[in-house]
Amino acid sequence: MPGSSKITLFLAVFRGFAYIVAAIQIVFLSSLAVIPSQTYLLLGLVGAYTIAKILIPFRWYQKDYLTYLILGADVLVCVSLLFLTGGLASGFLLYSLNPILTISLIMHRRVALSVAGFSSLAVIGSQLFSSRIGLITAPIIASEYLSILIIYIIVCFLAAFLPFFINANVHRHIEEKATVDERNRLAVEMHDNLAQNLGYFKLKTKLVKDSLLSGDTKKATAELNDLKLVADDVYEDIRESIDLLRSKKLDSIGLIPTLADYLHQFGQRSGIRTELLVVDGQTDFSPLAELQLMRVLQEALINVRRHANARKVEVRFEADGNWTQVSIGDDGQGFDPTTYQQEEEEGHHIGLKVMRERVESLGGNMSITSDSKLGTKIFLKIPTGKG
Repeated sequence: MPGSSKITLFLAVFRGFAYIVAAIQIVFLSSLAVIPSQTYLLLGLVGAYTIAKILIPFRWYQKDYLTYLILGADVLVCVSLLFLTGGLASGFLLYSLNPILTISLIMHRRVALSVAGFSSLAVIGSQLFSSRIGLITAPIIASEYLSILIIYIIVCFLAAFLPFFINANVHRHIEEKATVDERNRLAVEMHDNLAQNLGYFKLKTKLVKDSLLSGDTKKATAELNDLKLVADDVYEDIRESIDLLRSKKLDSIGLIPTLADYLHQFGQRSGIRTELLVVDGQTDFSPLAELQLMRVLQEALINVRRHANARKVEVRFEADGNWTQVSIGDDGQGFDPTTYQQEEEEGHHIGLKVMRERVESLGGNMSITSDSKLGTKIFLKIPTGKG
């Protein structure tokens, strides 16, 4: 996946280059004998704006309202420059591609195409506006301007499409990585859990058959009840795995609402009471961190349903400087941490091992405490605001 530093560097270089091109065109290639002072003022303001955008890079991984407000403001600034400086004759035509490139690299294709369409309409409007107030003398249908308009529209949509063609879009890479991760996880689960359960099924069906042949219907009934419980567990495992692969909620509504919805469904299916606490009222994770963290929480909850025999589970988020503390605690039967650590080193507890690897891939760490009277608690420490 292209790193956020590479994206930031590319956008900064392009913005700086586009500004230099605009300045050269306006100052040195202008047909005017004397450049008005307000033109120099505008160039100075745009120069300061460009420097600010370069020194304070766009934090694409944040999904709050301020981020979208900054992005929308950039679109309006670039469009306004076309209205102020002559439409298709403006030196800021190249500069106006900045927000399209930004959005095409970090957001969904439909958003990039929408902004490309808006910019195309805006340049037409700026041309008509400039003709009316006398900034230019030729109408939009003049051959030279019509050619520029067609080229500009093509370039807008190429800028919106290109990152998807060359597989440089951040969201696309995140989705692809999540798909690969889930396929690997499903492969592990099929090998360890599903194969183990099918082996158990085979053994139990033989016991049921032997019990029926010997006339011991009471034992056969008990064995069938055990088979039903295992079948219910397998059904829930498969259903949850399918839900993980098909879910699009995380990308559209964010981590906390998605987790709240998942906890509600988890409680209804398992009969375990769930509680979600967000102490500081906000989380700040990259999209990739949200995906990984959601998978860790889902795996932890699946383990609670399978093994804990719990009545309640609580998920808690709490900010701690540049870190977020996340805990998943239940009131179940617990286990021996010493035995667990030894078995994990021997290759058992694949689910917990995958959870730990996911957390460590984000630069965080995971620890577990357990007691037969107090239940089990998993502690996660995740860095916030990381690309």
